[in-house]
Amino acid sequence: MVGEQVKNSNKSAKAMWIMAAMFLLPMFIAGGLFFSDTDWGSTATRNSGELVRPAQPLEAFNLKTLADEDFGLDQVRKKWSLVMVANKECAALCQDAIYKTRQARLAQGKEMSRVRRVLILNQARLTGKQRITYQQQHPDLIVVSGNGEQVKILIHQFGLAETSTEAGHVFMIDPLGNHMMNYKSGFDASGLLQDIRRLLHVSQIG
Repeated sequence: MVGEQVKNSNKSAKAMWIMAAMFLLPMFIAGGLFFSDTDWGSTATRNSGELVRPAQPLEAFNLKTLADEDFGLDQVRKKWSLVMVANKECAALCQDAIYKTRQARLAQGKEMSRVRRVLILNQARLTGKQRITYQQQHPDLIVVSGNGEQVKILIHQFGLAETSTEAGHVFMIDPLGNHMMNYKSGFDASGLLQDIRRLLHVSQIG
């Protein structure tokens, strides 16, 4: 009887490890292929963004969306996220990043639903005018806000001291919630497009 229980327990443990491997393996393969600087066709290539090595798991944070709903770590996961940070006014560099990330996402065609764009504004609440503007001009952009301390909890994880000094930067988060790549203000939109396309191609998650 005891032997049978041990046998069943071993089977359950083995099944759990197999399931875990099936979930994590695609991510490890994607990371390995991406970091190797080689493509499926064996043609050498390089990523446009700056890799974060090792990728940094994000810690819990809590911001609010345009609809005054909670936006935290759970909402960042499950898709590839392009995160931008700005002060109350999304000025020229910020607008440039919004435009370039939109074009890079649209260029993914049927795969674009696997990519989301997030704009974090460093203010406690959005004004009515801001809500209308973002909803009309950027309907696919997730706009979130929070007071200084709430925003700092997140942006410090990107290595930022102040939002104003990094306007126009883009931070890529993978579907497991890891900060894994950076794009500095004025980045090449075509480079971002190719990086996303390659990640979506080699990864089955998100």
